[in-house]
Amino acid sequence: MSACSRILMFTKGRVADLPVWSKARWSSLIRTSIALCALGAACDNSGPTRPDDPPLLEVVVRTTGGDPDNSYQVIVGTDARTISGFTSTRFNVPHDVIAVQLLDVAPNCTVTGESERSVDMRATDTASVSFEIKCDATGFEIQVQTEGTDFPTAFAVTVDGQPLAQVGPNSSYTMTRLAPRTYQVTVQPPFPNCTAPPAATVDVANRIVKHLDFNLVCAAIDRPELIAYAVEVDAFNTIIEVVGPRGGNTSIVVAGARNPTWAPDGKTMAFESMYCDPYYSYWYGCILGISIVDPETKVSRQIAGGDVGNELAWSPTGDVIAISKVQGGRSEIYLMNLGGQSTKVNMPAVQHASGPAWSPNGDRIAFHCIIDTGKTDICIANRDGTGLVRLTNDAHLVGKPDWSPDGNDIVFARSQPGGSTEIAFIPSVGGDIVPLVPGFEPAWSRDGSTIVFSRSGGLFTVGRNGGEPVQLTRGNHHSAAWRK
Repeated sequence: MSACSRILMFTKGRVADLPVWSKARWSSLIRTSIALCALGAACDNSGPTRPDDPPLLEVVVRTTGGDPDNSYQVIVGTDARTISGFTSTRFNVPHDVIAVQLLDVAPNCTVTGESERSVDMRATDTASVSFEIKCDATGFEIQVQTEGTDFPTAFAVTVDGQPLAQVGPNSSYTMTRLAPRTYQVTVQPPFPNCTAPPAATVDVANRIVKHLDFNLVCAAIDRPELIAYAVEVDAFNTIIEVVGPRGGNTSIVVAGARNPTWAPDGKTMAFESMYCDPYYSYWYGCILGISIVDPETKVSRQIAGGDVGNELAWSPTGDVIAISKVQGGRSEIYLMNLGGQSTKVNMPAVQHASGPAWSPNGDRIAFHCIIDTGKTDICIANRDGTGLVRLTNDAHLVGKPDWSPDGNDIVFARSQPGGSTEIAFIPSVGGDIVPLVPGFEPAWSRDGSTIVFSRSGGLFTVGRNGGEPVQLTRGNHHSAAWRK
């Protein structure tokens, strides 16, 4: 019984027991109750008057194999939709026999079963239909075999004259999603030291990956004697250039770089990478790190990021790079391997150590040191920090040293009255200091006969026994390093 029925039965029963004078009032109350119940019934949208929801048909698409289709067109009745190859979607359909079609299937793909199906929805509210698609790749695989030395990091792959990809030495690359037809494929070396193999003509058939072999031979790159140095471009940035030992043409090796040091085999150089944007560096600082570059090919890679150190010196053993690093206001020397991990050289007696330079056999390090407050000297220590020797002990301030190739002498710059500096050297076992010429930041030639150094206006060279300096470059140039 509804609430309205109970109300009416209750009120009618009460009216029968009332005196005549009050029956009229209660009759009015009954009429009002009937009207309210009728209004409530009209507003009630529950119950059997609610229309049924339409049936749902789910279409599932699963794609496997190579070069899968990105999308298909599904038509359910008159409703057409584009769906991906790995998804499902639902359609509202009537209670009827529904036609479902899968269209736009790529030529390299096959639908398992029929691509047009019927689904009987007359006796059900939900149903599902699945399409399984198997695809096969269409294209070719390139296999590059490389012999010789001085390989580039990658060769350019061109297809019909257009560069489309790169493949490394002794590696492979697969190019698919190609239309079935004839293609011209070449593998081009970036440098002339590698011979380019002839172009290959390949007929690509649908659903097949052809295999192509390319054999390249790379000769040793000509690596002349060079001097690398830093150029102050402006207040924010430096670049590294190279010049021959007799001057002449210069060439840029890498931008945003300073403090070059050569690998012991002379093929690459390490440098401190530094890029300072005039605006962002004011707020966020410069972008720093240590990288390696081949000056002939210009191929480079970073081995450490961040403020990891400066004043680099690559060891003759090739396994580590000595760097100067400031920690807690104190400059110390670290040995960084080519993976970027550093180990500190412990020298408790030294207040500050910087500007490392290796002995020819790599077992000792010469460096700029402060042992007594206010005095800078040249010191020597074993690569583990033991065996500390103080070579100089006078009133002159000294700069970064460099060890001669024969191991007998250490060249450095020292201060002079009036604020100038001069190039001098001292025997590595200690002894008298021999002054040479005014200048700073000296470095030995690889045969030890000549010293390159900086001076106002550019780079200069001078013989080991002195003489008239020869100007190599003109500009704000410093941090010279002679190729090993």
